Amino acid sequence: GTLAEILKYHVVGAAAFSGDLKDGDMFTTLEGSDIKVSINEGGVFINDAQVIFADYEAPNGVVHIIDGVLTPPVEETNTVVDIVVNSDVHTTLEAAVVAAELVEPLSGAGPFTVFAPTDSAFALLGEETINALLADPKGALSSILQYHVVGGKVMSDGLTDGQIVEMSEGTDAFISLFDDMAYINQAMIIVKDIEADNGVVHVIDAVITQPASIVDIVVNSPRHTTLEAAVVAAGLAEALSAEGSFTLFAPTDAAFAALGEETINTLLADPTGTLAEILKYHVVGAAAFSGELKDGDMFPTLEGSDIKVSINEEGVFINDAQVIFADYEAPNGVVHVIDGVLTPADDSSKGEYEVTGIE
Repeated sequence: GTLAEILKYHVVGAAAFSGDLKDGDMFTTLEGSDIKVSINEGGVFINDAQVIFADYEAPNGVVHIIDGVLTPPVEETNTVVDIVVNSDVHTTLEAAVVAAELVEPLSGAGPFTVFAPTDSAFALLGEETINALLADPKGALSSILQYHVVGGKVMSDGLTDGQIVEMSEGTDAFISLFDDMAYINQAMIIVKDIEADNGVVHVIDAVITQPASIVDIVVNSPRHTTLEAAVVAAGLAEALSAEGSFTLFAPTDAAFAALGEETINTLLADPTGTLAEILKYHVVGAAAFSGELKDGDMFPTLEGSDIKVSINEEGVFINDAQVIFADYEAPNGVVHVIDGVLTPADDSSKGEYEVTGIE
């Protein structure tokens, strides 16, 4: 093994007599790395070893005696783990990776894409949470860390708005390109494209966690701050976080802004009345993924009225709002992002439709 490699580093596959050597010559050894000839007033050197006797010829070559053992250069590695270890702002992540025994797997061939939370990002979790995770290094901690890793090398220019990426932990995270910044779930990428031999590292400003509900998907989205505030104000956050099977058609901040400030303020002034009814009109009491939608489908909402699916060459529409991103999955349902706020018609015929926890 190592001994054989060192010995082969002392052998060149050609006969080179001392008279043939020139200062600066490089020879490739049988080990595969190069040795360098230096000739100066002190003598002839191979790397740092001096030739003390030369030109002992044999039928199959020549021997030069040197006063030192040559060692092949150690190939420096720069893995995604090395990047974390050598970073001044990732001491907590380093400790976590070591505790979870993920150093060896993440030092392998890969490639890997690592979204690396800073020390400040971990600090936001609170000391109690961090200590609890470190107390279960191969369980919860390992799962969270693997939720920050993607199999494959994904550079920042390979991230697309609305992209769903499968994490090594086994569930999905969601990419948003918003206001000239890139996000994974709720975490902003603050330093991108730190390349390693076995992948790439992107530095993020928060620890990302798997969404536990469709509400978490909204909370984690940088383009749904108004919807988040509305769901909280209407008292629907707990109900939509409960076990169940929901489809949420989620209007963006821009969609709400199109209603006008006066309308939004009016709705927020009656959060458990009109606002709650409008929000419930965006929720169906069953999980409907995009591949299951058909043109002309009608779905009864939690508000009681129906919404209509239209599919044409321009895309998928819910009433008049277009689905711009689809299939953000959570344990209790799925979220589709839409570009408009749906409003139930005043004369809608409301059928009976009841879901536990929402009246």
